[in-house]
Amino acid sequence: MREIEALGAELKRSRDELDQSHVDTKRLHSELCESEAGREEAERKAAQAADKLVRLTEIANHMEETTKENDGLINQVKELQSKLTGLAREKTFALSLKAQIEEQYNILTAQLKAKGSKDDLSAVLISLRTRYNDIRAKYDALLKKKGQTDLDIAPLKAKLSCLVAKCQERNSLLVQMMKAMHRQGCVDFSTQTAEAPDEVRSVEVIQTVGQSSLMIGWERPPLDELGCSNGTFVYGYRVFVGWGLPQICHELCVHQGTFYHVEKQELHHFKQIHVETDIKQRNF
Repeated sequence: MREIEALGAELKRSRDELDQSHVDTKRLHSELCESEAGREEAERKAAQAADKLVRLTEIANHMEETTKENDGLINQVKELQSKLTGLAREKTFALSLKAQIEEQYNILTAQLKAKGSKDDLSAVLISLRTRYNDIRAKYDALLKKKGQTDLDIAPLKAKLSCLVAKCQERNSLLVQMMKAMHRQGCVDFSTQTAEAPDEVRSVEVIQTVGQSSLMIGWERPPLDELGCSNGTFVYGYRVFVGWGLPQICHELCVHQGTFYHVEKQELHHFKQIHVETDIKQRNF
């Protein structure tokens, strides 16, 4: 009887241990499932972090290449500015020489009118015609050189405008990249922005591109019976005020030393200048 009770107690104890082992097994299985889920989550986060690292590395490399290209474009802008400055000096010299030639011509004309004798007048006319032809040849050569200079300036200005626009696009791309890296905590955007140069938006570049001028019309004055000129030269200046296409510009015209304002218009191609004055309308 005692043996039966002992066996019953042992059997009960074995059942309790078995139940406890089942409970422990369930708990361990639950912990194992949680561990597997945590491991998968950790692997997923690690993969995302690796992808972010690769993207940030590519962005950093692209930013470095873009910075180098931007520096090269800035150097090209400076070279073009230097060339434009030299061409502007040549243009100023040509205009100064033209004024001197006109002054000499006026002096010679006055001397011719002051001569009272017909014989003297004939000799002076021959001398005056010779000097006038020499002056006219020099002036025509300067005018031809000035026209070629204007043709040389036009592509330089167009190239400068493209370079400035490309620099601004590069700067915008750099700002977007820096913002992306700032969101990832890799760079201080405010500090980098404060230290970044912005030479393509400088006043010198804007003045060079935004206040460009070129001769768009010239009329050879008529000659009288003495070969003297009694006409005037007509010059036009385009002042660009925008970057978009078509270019919006204001036009000015110089006629007999007076500036006239031309209506604001969209220039898709060359147009004849129409000038409005206070007295009457003039077409050049």
